[in-house]
Amino acid sequence: MRIHEHAHGIIRYIESIIRVYEKLENSDFQLNNELEESLAELVTVTAINNYGDDVYRKLFYILDEYTPSFYQNWKILDMFLKTLGESVKERIPLKWVLVLIEYIKEKKINKVSEIGEANRKELTSRIIIESL
Repeated sequence: MRIHEHAHGIIRYIESIIRVYEKLENSDFQLNNELEESLAELVTVTAINNYGDDVYRKLFYILDEYTPSFYQNWKILDMFLKTLGESVKERIPLKWVLVLIEYIKEKKINKVSEIGEANRKELTSRIIIESL
């Protein structure tokens, strides 16, 4: 739970950077609850998989089965990152979170389910370019 709440902090920090950067455009960007929870869970599972031990990993996946469905949408977002290979999140720590949030904002995406195959290809290209 603590890792999940820290993940919210990371997401809010990135949102605030975007808002400050876009003040000239009068942007009032903020993720909705579904998107923020999905991203927070994705950051959480990434941290646990990269830095946690087997007990934390097992506990996360067991508890994940009992969370509300929109918390489980992290799996859809994770699918995008897996198209780049398993190590992308390790190679570019948290850069992918910024790229995902910017993409969601730009495309005015309100639900994780709105990210389709065409979006996946464009998003994959952006993450590759951002990681160079």
